[in-house]
Amino acid sequence: MNCFSPSPVCLTPLLLALLAACGEAPPVTVPAAAPWSDQDEVLFQLREVIKYEQERQQLEQATAEQLQTQEPRQ
Repeated sequence: MNCFSPSPVCLTPLLLALLAACGEAPPVTVPAAAPWSDQDEVLFQLREVIKYEQERQQLEQATAEQLQTQEPRQ
C-alpha cells in the first residue's frame, strides 16, 4: 500500500484522526434555525466522505469475495 497516493484506505484513518482532533462529540440538540459554523460544515463533509469510503470498501470487498467464489473459466 502506498500512502503517498490519495488511496481511500489511507484517507479514512486520516479523516477519522481529523474528527478526533476537532473534539468530535455526539451531536448536540440545537434549534433548527441555528446556522452552521465552518467547523460544523467541515465535520459534516468529513463524516460524509468517511461513510462513502466505508460503503465503497464494503462493496469492493464483496465484489472481490464474489469473484473468488466463482469457478474459474476453462
